Amino acid sequence: MLKKGDRIRFLNTTGGGIVSEILDKGLVKVTDDEGFDIPVLARECVLVEQVNEENNLPTRRPESASSDARSQVVAQETKKEEEIVFEEVPDGDELCVALAFVPEDVKKLQTTTFDWYMVNDSNYHLYYTISSKQDDGAYALLENGLLHRNTTFLLRTIGNEELSGYERLYVQVMAFKDDKNYDVQQPLSVHLHIRPISFLKLHSFGDNDYFDEPAMVFSLNAPEQEYDLSEVDFSKVMTHKERVQPVRKSQPQKRPEVIEVDLHINQLLDTTAGLTPSDMLAYQLKVFEETLAAHKQSKGQKIVFIHGKGNGTLRNEILKLLKHKYASYPYQDASFREYGFGATMITIR
Repeated sequence: MLKKGDRIRFLNTTGGGIVSEILDKGLVKVTDDEGFDIPVLARECVLVEQVNEENNLPTRRPESASSDARSQVVAQETKKEEEIVFEEVPDGDELCVALAFVPEDVKKLQTTTFDWYMVNDSNYHLYYTISSKQDDGAYALLENGLLHRNTTFLLRTIGNEELSGYERLYVQVMAFKDDKNYDVQQPLSVHLHIRPISFLKLHSFGDNDYFDEPAMVFSLNAPEQEYDLSEVDFSKVMTHKERVQPVRKSQPQKRPEVIEVDLHINQLLDTTAGLTPSDMLAYQLKVFEETLAAHKQSKGQKIVFIHGKGNGTLRNEILKLLKHKYASYPYQDASFREYGFGATMITIR
């Protein structure tokens, strides 16, 4: 069993550090050489240097030990790692891979952190890379490594303020077996578009086969597909080990004449608990700008933003943005017959 102060290295990826805290749910907090704290499952750690229980100091190897002796110690540690057996399970030869987000406190989605997991529910070992698409179209590597068969691995813990960096993910997976002959599986190559607003909706997190807690789970079994939660019903991409069918795009559809976006806060969030009026206004404006950004290539597209009459604060803030940041976009009051005084229509230019 690991103890505070033990030096470890990670089993499924490079790096390691000192165990700084023993957490619950089989987790330990590891402080790496650069001072960053990393929560990781204890079973994913390999002990390198143990704390002496009598004086609470690391048990160091004698300085006089020969290089051969040191090599033997390293060889023994490697052998211990290799002795870990990752068993196959019945009906596990169908590749089943997923990404999952588990909130620390599902009742406080506006402020909680999220544990980000990769799930390998199959009898194959996996090499994987996970990248994030940047504003310039290039990709930045977030995670990569080896995930053993029938294993759930904690990638990292994400703060609420970091979620925008996980909006567009690109995941690549290659499957293999190293102890027997196997049927070749096609590499997985999956684009995920996860709108940050999804993390604020309680219904996004549900019962699942992998965690005791409610989780947002994305299947990676449909290669070369994009799950865009701004267009696809979220319940259709949640998975309980069943294969998610690709969202097929057939004939190009005629662009609708008008797109309606309701900015009333109760239409955007399931709950406003803990949010100040300033927080709600900021969120409404964020949705407004995200919508314009999503349609910036659709020249001539008309979008009606329903903001309501109210005290006029939201409308005035939208008009400020249109005058200064989106000056090239023509705008006008939307149809009074349909929306009263509570909507503004914008044309993309």
